Amino acid sequence: MTKFRKKNNKQHSVKILVSYTPNFQPLFDNLKSSLKNERTIILHEKRVDFEKKYDIFRFRSESWYKAIEYQYENAVKFIDEEVKDGEYFIISDVDVHFLQPHKIIDLVNDVLIGNYDIAGEHEGNKNLNSGFIIAKKNPKIVKIYNDVLSNLKKRKKELADQTEINILIRERECKIKYVDENLIGMGGRKQLKKSMILFHFINTGDLQAKIRMMNRIK
Repeated sequence: MTKFRKKNNKQHSVKILVSYTPNFQPLFDNLKSSLKNERTIILHEKRVDFEKKYDIFRFRSESWYKAIEYQYENAVKFIDEEVKDGEYFIISDVDVHFLQPHKIIDLVNDVLIGNYDIAGEHEGNKNLNSGFIIAKKNPKIVKIYNDVLSNLKKRKKELADQTEINILIRERECKIKYVDENLIGMGGRKQLKKSMILFHFINTGDLQAKIRMMNRIK
């Protein structure tokens, strides 16, 4: 396996994986446009097409489980095939708008300099929001993503991927960084600030609410 080599103790580009379902195409189009062809970002997109029987997308419904399962299958494959050992990468939800895409690499290098295993938005009781994760490819992180996928396939009772990944990063004693709340906006909880690098459309009831939030942020 090729090991990632840093220059001047910095990473000069970052690979971002975004998986999405067809109904979220407008959000993906917005995300991609908001990147503004930033040269330090290498976007890997994966559209997850459902069978006809999965036409309803509700939390912990069968379609929700299948969508999350496919997302983690894509993440495991992406980490295995596209990311070098020691390299930092990003797994992002599709409901994200980049306000200052040229500063994403600064977020990554801040995590790299601290030699953290994983970083993201602080949500709740010492949890990371799993919708925008910066992580280092190392044995801990590789196993965590594989274990989340395995548990999703088993349909563990009350399983949600965010809960599961937070349990595992604590069990495996990962070094965690919470990104400064002034740099990432989340749903209706925070007012838009000039310092924000990106905004995540969470705390919304449905796709139309996400789109309305997206249009206000753009």
